[in-house]
Amino acid sequence: TQSTAALLGTTTVFGEEFSNMIIDAVSAVGNYAELYDRHLEDIVPRQTNGPNTINTGSSGLMYSMPFGNPNRGAVPPSDEQNPSRLEIIRERGFLRCGISERAIFAIQDPDTGEWSGQDVDFCRALSAAIFDGVTNTVRFTSLSATDRFGALQQGDVDVLSRITTVTLAR
Repeated sequence: TQSTAALLGTTTVFGEEFSNMIIDAVSAVGNYAELYDRHLEDIVPRQTNGPNTINTGSSGLMYSMPFGNPNRGAVPPSDEQNPSRLEIIRERGFLRCGISERAIFAIQDPDTGEWSGQDVDFCRALSAAIFDGVTNTVRFTSLSATDRFGALQQGDVDVLSRITTVTLAR
């Protein structure tokens, strides 16, 4: 949970400089259960035998999708000609997150310009993981369903949130 995130382990799978990424992300916005409770519970309550029973609220686990080759160790070394995506984002100083504006998922307050919602929290968790706990290093780009993959492929955004399924290819 957000209050116990400091007890989570560290990882060097993305290199030593990102060893606290999990702690930073969960500390910033909470685990999956907390995100679900904050944004979705009132609209889609958890069912005892429904799709969210893998996480009853006692952990951050939703489903651990395989991420690359678990036997390869840390990210491959990069150099000036081939910087990693994480190095590019850190050097730039902010994460570019593509979102689709939808109630409870991504809403921009017309008076303050502030974004809120589950997808916004996902992007802020990534920002916290990349920028040592800092969550305000995200620039949001509202994209239509038809434009989202083009924006990602062209490098206009670093990551997509919402209406984008996770597959082993992306």
